[in-house]
Amino acid sequence: MIWLTENLLNIIGLLFTIFGFVITIWQIQRTKKIALLSKEIAEETKNLVYQNSILIDITKNIELILVLKGYLKNEKYELLLIKHHELHCNLIQIKNIPQLGKMSVYGSLKEILPLLSIMKKTIEDYQISPEKKINVKKHLDVYNELSDILNQILGELKYGA
Repeated sequence: MIWLTENLLNIIGLLFTIFGFVITIWQIQRTKKIALLSKEIAEETKNLVYQNSILIDITKNIELILVLKGYLKNEKYELLLIKHHELHCNLIQIKNIPQLGKMSVYGSLKEILPLLSIMKKTIEDYQISPEKKINVKKHLDVYNELSDILNQILGELKYGA
């Protein structure tokens, strides 16, 4: 009888051990799933923050183009040169954003950067020698084209167009 009771208690203990082991495995699987979901959410959040910072940068450069056009029209060439250089540097950074390489307007952005260098040289030449005139219309056209390109990039980033 004692032998039967001991065996019965051993069997019950074994069942509890197996049950505990199953619960442990189940908890480990749940924890693993939660960790993976947390990682995905963190990555998605990081991408959204990065994309929002790109949107802000592009928006600031569109605003900067408006300022440049005002300086150009009002013949404030020293300020124009400083801000033009700032725009050029910003666009080089924007051009190097991996997400933009897949966009349809990326080629247009790459093509316009050399024009900005030429425009900078024209402004510098004018400051050295004012008899060399700045073609205001040509500069405005480039700024307008650049503004259009940045607006297209903004649209594609915002709406996935």
